[in-house]
Amino acid sequence: MPTDAVGMALMGFDPMADRGKPPFELCDNMLRFAEELGVGTRDLKNIEVIGTPIKDVVFDFRKNGGPRPAGVPGGPPLPTKK
Repeated sequence: MPTDAVGMALMGFDPMADRGKPPFELCDNMLRFAEELGVGTRDLKNIEVIGTPIKDVVFDFRKNGGPRPAGVPGGPPLPTKK
C-alpha cells in the first residue's frame, strides 16, 4: 500500500485526502480503509522513498491526464435520471 500512496503523490494527489477532496470528490479514499485494516500506511512522512524525491517528479494528472470522470469538477455533468 505504501506504493499506492507514493503513486498517488506522483500523480499530484494527496494520499491522505478524504471524501470531497481530489481525487475523491465522489467516493471514499480506499487507501484510508486499507490503512485502518492494517495493510500499511498512506502517510508519506512514514514512507521511505529512495532516489528522486517525489516533489521533483510530480505529474499533474488532472491537468495532463485527459478527460475527467462525470460529476468531477471540470468533467461532464452526471447523467440525469428520466
